[in-house]
Amino acid sequence: MLYPHYAKLKSQGPMLTAKEWIEIASEAREKGLLYLLLTGGEPFLYPEFEQLYSWLGESGIVVMLNTNGTLLTEERADLLLKYPPRKVNISLYGASEETYGEVCRCPEGFQKTLHAIRLLRKRNIPVKLNSSLTPLNCHDLEGMHRIADQLEVPLQITPYMFPPVRKNGIDTMDFIRFAPEEAAQMVIENAKISLRSPGLYHEWIKSKLNEYEKYKKNPYIDRKCGFSCFASKNNFWINWKGEMLPCGMLNINGMKVLEQGFSECWEKIGELGKNIHNPEKCCACDMRPLCNVCSASSMAETSSWDKSPEYLCRMTEAFMQILKQESTQS
Repeated sequence: MLYPHYAKLKSQGPMLTAKEWIEIASEAREKGLLYLLLTGGEPFLYPEFEQLYSWLGESGIVVMLNTNGTLLTEERADLLLKYPPRKVNISLYGASEETYGEVCRCPEGFQKTLHAIRLLRKRNIPVKLNSSLTPLNCHDLEGMHRIADQLEVPLQITPYMFPPVRKNGIDTMDFIRFAPEEAAQMVIENAKISLRSPGLYHEWIKSKLNEYEKYKKNPYIDRKCGFSCFASKNNFWINWKGEMLPCGMLNINGMKVLEQGFSECWEKIGELGKNIHNPEKCCACDMRPLCNVCSASSMAETSSWDKSPEYLCRMTEAFMQILKQESTQS
């Protein structure tokens, strides 16, 4: 069976039509929506993508797009040229067919992704590459940077992987990611490669330590309540079922926008954000500027808003130790 969780997903409700998405987007625009990110899954798998994207292109809403690039055709690239997005973020899973086969079970995806990048660059559509680094593709780190350089597009590497809490039937601990200390080391390795010169690398080390010292003397983040980012303040997420959530990385029940209306859902999302109580340990930690902790990561790692995620604590402590060690070698 190609999609083992398809039946379970289908039982949760039908996919929204383009007409229904347009209804939601129209109401959101009336309430002040300026920017919209289309993501997934894979947005080009959506049966009515062209109809929906064309409406968005005419609407005046600034659109960004997340895709793995494998389904981008000449015709779709021309549609993006007709209604240029602010940016297209393309997921890069490795630097070879072998790595794509290991990570995605799709060796041919590598060349398809490179082809998509070239189609967009040819049309002067802004492209950014995003790569989630894991033990399966970390050996390709330098290769991915070379690809980004050759194609003249920026690359963002992320060694921290959220538990797959949104994926049905998967235990949150049964997935491949680095040990926390390894993830911290990969942040360092990526900086060495991306910054290219020892001078720039040591300036980066110094800036991280300076940020820590500055925050230690004068904390500037208040995370006692609410999301530390823009979630529920001026950002929202609507999943494939038409449910509004504060953040796409949350595995909580959302509010049905078509039934309750955009305005009511947005107000309730705001109240939810105000009432979140974040971990006391995190609120008192001097290393918070160097940590990936947020309300969504706390929930994903611990199933609670107010528990500190041990994985991120260990990752940040290891990162700080490496920073101090590297600073002595400059």
